[in-house]
Amino acid sequence: MNGLARYASRYLEIMYEMPAAAPEVWTGLCQLFDYYLCAVFHGFVSPDDRLRFTTKNSKKSSILAASQSKHFEALQTFLDRAMNEQVQTGQMMRDEGGGGGGITSSLKSSSFDSMNGPGPGSGPGGERSQYHHHHHQSQPTTALVPEVVKMSSLLQPPSSSLVDFNDAKNLYALTERVMAAESCLFAVNVLNEVKDMILKLLASDDQQACSNYISQYHIVAVQLRNLVYKSMCPLLIKQPQVVQHLVENTSWDSYQFQRKKVDGDDHHEWVDILVNACSDVWAYLSEQKGGDEVLESVREKLWLEVCQSAFDAALDGFCKLRKCSLEGRAAMTIDVTALHEGLNSIHPFATTALSPTRGKAHIDNLIKASYMAEDDMMEWVAENWQTYSYKQLHGLLTQTLSSVLNSKKLKDAVAVIDAYYECENIHEGGRLSSLLKINREEAGSKISSVLSSIRSKSHLPFSG
Repeated sequence: MNGLARYASRYLEIMYEMPAAAPEVWTGLCQLFDYYLCAVFHGFVSPDDRLRFTTKNSKKSSILAASQSKHFEALQTFLDRAMNEQVQTGQMMRDEGGGGGGITSSLKSSSFDSMNGPGPGSGPGGERSQYHHHHHQSQPTTALVPEVVKMSSLLQPPSSSLVDFNDAKNLYALTERVMAAESCLFAVNVLNEVKDMILKLLASDDQQACSNYISQYHIVAVQLRNLVYKSMCPLLIKQPQVVQHLVENTSWDSYQFQRKKVDGDDHHEWVDILVNACSDVWAYLSEQKGGDEVLESVREKLWLEVCQSAFDAALDGFCKLRKCSLEGRAAMTIDVTALHEGLNSIHPFATTALSPTRGKAHIDNLIKASYMAEDDMMEWVAENWQTYSYKQLHGLLTQTLSSVLNSKKLKDAVAVIDAYYECENIHEGGRLSSLLKINREEAGSKISSVLSSIRSKSHLPFSG
């Protein structure tokens, strides 16, 4: 975050010092901010989710409902553009002989390298000292040869020495993931802070494009923040293992249910496994494990996503079952109620607005649909398909209709939901809080300092 603020300040200074080049410099500044969000996406969104967002897939293969996919449309459009954007970097060509006749090697150098500052041996402004070239002509000389590459080729994951995504003790780099998510909003704040100044430095023809970019950037940053949270939560609660246990180690098609008596209600063991995993996440965020170091809004946001991921695990597991008896569906209702109560006992849902949108009621509606007659079920599907993923509705049809319909009728029913989603495609084309505060304050101080300098009479003939 510090590097982003510092480099943004440099761009502003260049725009003032070279007014004729202001539009080109503004383009470079946009690329800097594009790169920042691309780097967060590449480094802190799971590989599977990255693939889904950068590959044009049918809605039928998406794990998201049609209505959920719309929540990330701006981000997907942004990634399609930014990842393929051509940016100028360069090759550092080195003459080992120093006199033009030696062995030449190259070292890739990007305009986005060293986001946190110049490397060792750099002079003021990040320029490499030429002292030795003047006094020792036999030393190798270097020259930067421009090169244009795609933005995506510059992205690298965070160093494993800095971020350990496999560390279960620290919940798979939870702190670093949250830092990355929240930094998206910091980038928006930097742009909003300098917007008025940039508009004054641009010609009137470019001002509207500038305003549009900043407004759209805000939307994209919020969606990326949500995606980082959404992407990390299945890992935190061990969602794949829970779904596997629900499907493979639990009986749903007979009276022999492997259930556990708890407070007078019978529910399956997978519920306890999932609730315990969520409890571990909340304990990590709580006061006993440094909870007061986590900003309240961030903690609530993360807990909401954890609960949503838990309900998603339950629904995905239910829809993966090949067969389910009437008793099995009744057991599903009991299990979902136990899951809801278990999560609420760990940390109550503060308000309806902060409750998972696809929670107990959402799953109960799908279970109730499984009791319906064929015609009524298909009518329900027609009214509700946008709020469930294709795989979830396909699971509903497979479970409930395969036993009462012949293969042709089941195939016809599946063809109906195929048409819905294909039509949709056509129309669419602990230390955490302190780190957040410290980094925001440091970066904010740096950008404010430079802005104050730029606003001074010695730099710009205007203020505010």
